[in-house]
Amino acid sequence: MRNIYKICILATLLLFVACSADSADSGGQSSIQVGLMPDITSVPFIIAEQQGFLPENVTLEVFRAAADRDAALHSGLLDVVVSDMIALHLNNQGGFEGFAIMETFSSFGLVAHPSSGVTSVAELHGADIGLSLNTIIEYMVDRFLTMYGINPSDVEKVSVPQIPQRFELLEAGHITAAAMPEPFPSAAVAAGLIRLADSYQEGIRPGVLIAMADAHANKTAELLDLLDAYNRAVEFINATDSAEFMPSIVEIMGLPDAAYDFVVPTMEFAQNPSADEFYLVQNWMLNNGLLETPFDFDDLVRPLR
Repeated sequence: MRNIYKICILATLLLFVACSADSADSGGQSSIQVGLMPDITSVPFIIAEQQGFLPENVTLEVFRAAADRDAALHSGLLDVVVSDMIALHLNNQGGFEGFAIMETFSSFGLVAHPSSGVTSVAELHGADIGLSLNTIIEYMVDRFLTMYGINPSDVEKVSVPQIPQRFELLEAGHITAAAMPEPFPSAAVAAGLIRLADSYQEGIRPGVLIAMADAHANKTAELLDLLDAYNRAVEFINATDSAEFMPSIVEIMGLPDAAYDFVVPTMEFAQNPSADEFYLVQNWMLNNGLLETPFDFDDLVRPLR
């Protein structure tokens, strides 16, 4: 494999500096550093690497938690991140200018431990739910709860930023329920836990690929090549049995063993983010005090095609 994948934490960012300097390769293209998360959203990028679709100037880094990814982003170590509309707003509000260039294939699930007796979202009143606060995960939890008539203030939100740790706490029965990106929910169900809600099934699509402003302005050709590689990987994924590539995905991302049997759903080619979803996310942030001033859709969403 051309690149060495690492599960990065904040303490290892100095190691990342050495491998992420912005340089040109022998073909004259500027380097592109891409930050990934251990979820289904990142699978096409890793497949693109494995199948040789990814340009030689692109480096992929897998992070265990969104905070670690954003720390690298804010340190100027990343050009592109697999992210979401919450982070898009927060980064721009904080002065880290970036634009959503495509919608990613994101899927989030809410899962309960069977010992809790909870079998539906409607039964979560007063329950403790593992999540990461002020992130897309908390947004998804609130969306699920309100859909089933529960006020989000009527549950106990337990902050567990790292996704694998959240999975382990739920699997051990230390928390009633947890919200996680795929394939963690499916892995939990395979281990005997109970799926309560699924964002993919509900048509909730807040995932985006963010290009930082400098890359958006000065590396357009490289970013277009990245999107082309993404589409080729999606075509491969849709035509291939998941069992052929999930074992290596599990190893690279540090996923639970149950994810070996995860069947990747039919993925869509790169498409533009939804304005409706953008404003739903923004209203949630305004209502929860996470956003000081609203943005227009065109302020933050700038597709390359």
